Order: sequence, then structure tokens, then C-alpha cells
Amino acid sequence: MDKSFRIRRASQDDAGEIARIHIEATRAAYRDIYTVEYLNGLSVEDRAFRWFEKDKGHLAIGRPFGVFVAFDNDVMIGFADVGPTDENGVAELYAIYLDPDYIGKGAARLSWRRALTTLPAMVLKP
Repeated sequence: MDKSFRIRRASQDDAGEIARIHIEATRAAYRDIYTVEYLNGLSVEDRAFRWFEKDKGHLAIGRPFGVFVAFDNDVMIGFADVGPTDENGVAELYAIYLDPDYIGKGAARLSWRRALTTLPAMVLKP
């Protein structure tokens, strides 16, 4: 059963927390794939900048991209990033990351559902 999480569209102010989650989740998921040096070298500041970099970051561009953040009370615990592909009318899930402590608790599923409901005009590839 899903815990009651709150999901909303992200803003540029969320870039730092999105970056923190992205790095924590990457370190947990890829610890046996990437080198320790690479994982330890990941920077929250650099990753946050990428989210709102002019003409590139999905938080800066906005629609048709959608970044959605999940909260447990007031703590951000995950995010989903969706948007268009090069194929007209087709969207894709670019990323979905969770704080490792929340894996399996339903936050990713709720984030994905929220992203789907905001892209009704786009057809998502399976």
C-alpha cells in the first residue's frame, strides 16, 4: 500500500534538493558499477546547475518538459523527469530517482502517475 506522499511540479528553487537526491540515488544504485572515485566526485552544485542551465536544463525550459518532486511531509524524497522525444507526439520518462530509504514505498509510482496525467496530449512509448 502506498504511503501518502505529496507530488507537485518542480520549480527552479528545487534544483539543489533534486540534485542531492540524484546523487544519493546514483551512489546507491551504481556503487558496484562505477568507481568510488567517480561516485565521490559527483557534485550537488554541478548537478543542480544542470537542472536550470539556460536552454538545457528541464527546470529552466519548463513545458513541454515536466519535473515532478515527491515529498514525505516537508522532505523531498524523489523526482521524475518527463518530456518529448524527437518523434512528434511521443514523450518519455527521462529519469526517476528516489532517496534510497524510500525505494519500494510507492513514491516513484505516484510520481510517474502524476507525470502521466500532465502529459495527456503525448503518447508515451512502453
